[in-house]
Amino acid sequence: MISEYIFDDIINTKFGGKDMSCFIFPRLTDEKQFEHLVADCYRASYPGSQVDEYGRRGQKQYGIDITVQMESRLWCIQCKNYETISVSDIDELLSKCTYYSINSFSKLIIATAASNDTKIVDHLIKVRNAHSVPFDLEYLSWERICNLIENNP
Repeated sequence: MISEYIFDDIINTKFGGKDMSCFIFPRLTDEKQFEHLVADCYRASYPGSQVDEYGRRGQKQYGIDITVQMESRLWCIQCKNYETISVSDIDELLSKCTYYSINSFSKLIIATAASNDTKIVDHLIKVRNAHSVPFDLEYLSWERICNLIENNP
């Protein structure tokens, strides 16, 4: 079940595990809770996959917070509990993502508490099309995180 750490009471007690599309999920203030939530979303959305939080605070994480292993594919997730994010923030995150040098992966997902933003999506497409990175890029906004929660109660 998604978010047994954070939203279990909301989902089961108030909604009985039913349609939550009318509920507006509050943004989290704690970055560790945000990482747990994102990991839970991927565990629920991709059953049978191996979802792990990568390392712990203080360890070198190579710009990665979560790994998602599905058969031969490896996705990496960088979580930033930012309410707003800019193109320069994205570029900084990409420059810090050196995990590829030790483990090849097929997709980097940048998960934030920021809203959907065409500038961010367009920039990620531009970076990928310019072959600046050897993996696919995806932007996971707060709205998309809420959709994952709603679709996997």
